Amino acid sequence: MFYFAARHAAGDERARFIERAEYFFTYSTTTLAGMPTRRFARPVIVLLSSGWLHAWFRAHEGHLPSPPTLEAPDFGRPRAFVPQKPRAIRRAAYIIAAGTGLSVAAALYWLLVVAA
Repeated sequence: MFYFAARHAAGDERARFIERAEYFFTYSTTTLAGMPTRRFARPVIVLLSSGWLHAWFRAHEGHLPSPPTLEAPDFGRPRAFVPQKPRAIRRAAYIIAAGTGLSVAAALYWLLVVAA
C-alpha cells in the first residue's frame, strides 16, 4: 500500500512512504525467513502475489510519475440513463430487420438469377 501511495505523493511525503514500504518489506521477509512455517502455502502465496511489487518499484524508482494535479476534471455533461432492456430490444429489432432484409435479398436473387 505504501508503494502505491508513493506513486501519488511528492517530495518528503513520497520519501516517507518509500521508507515505510521498505521497512515493512524488510521486516516481513526477515521475520518470515526465521519461522518454521515459511514453506507453507500461505506465506509463499502472499510473497508471490505481492512481493514482486518491491522489486518492480526498486527498478522503476527513478521513473515514477509526477503526482497528479488537484484540478477538478471535466467529465462533460451527464447523459440520460437508458435501461438495458430497451437497448437490448432495440438491438434485437435491428438484427431481425437486417436478417429479414438479407432473406428477401437472397430470395430475390434466387428468383431472378438462379431460377431464370
